[in-house]
Amino acid sequence: MAAIFEQMRSVGVDFGLICANTPHRALPYIFSGTSLPILSIIDATADSVIRAGMKTVGLLGTRFTMKEEFYTRGLADRGITAIVPDDDEIGMINRIIYEELVKGIINDESRELLKEIIGWLVEEGAKGIVLGCTELPLLIAQKDCLVPVFDTTRIHAEAALGHALE
Repeated sequence: MAAIFEQMRSVGVDFGLICANTPHRALPYIFSGTSLPILSIIDATADSVIRAGMKTVGLLGTRFTMKEEFYTRGLADRGITAIVPDDDEIGMINRIIYEELVKGIINDESRELLKEIIGWLVEEGAKGIVLGCTELPLLIAQKDCLVPVFDTTRIHAEAALGHALE
C-alpha cells in the first residue's frame, strides 16, 4: 500500500485515504513507506467525537479493530477512552460483519443483538458509539441508539471532502 501511495504522490495526488477501519492497523508501516499525507479514519473520528464534547465512547468493529490497540490507542492519544465489548460479544459482532454484512445480508436479529451490546456499552459509561467498521451502518443507525452514533464511513468521507476543498 505504501508503494501505491507513493506512486499516487509522484503523479500529483495531494493526499490519500484508506477507506476502511481495520486496515488502519498497518498505518505506521504505510507512513514509513510514503511521504504522501494520509487522512486517517481514526483521526477523523476522534475529531468528530471531540467536537461532540465526548471523552468516552463504545467501539464496535471487527475483532482486529476491537482487540488490537491501533484504534483504541489512536483515540486515547486524543484523550478519548474507548470501551469495547467482552470476548463473546466481540466474536458475535465479528461473525455478523463477516458472515452477514459483507455478503449483503441484513438480519433484524443481528440488529437487536448489536443494540443490546450498545446498551451494555452505554451502561459501562459510553456517551457515544463508534461504528468502527464500514459495514456496521448497514445495520445500525442513529435511530437505533439513545446516544450519538459516529458513523466512521460518513465521518471519513466528509473529512476527505473538507480536506480536498481546502
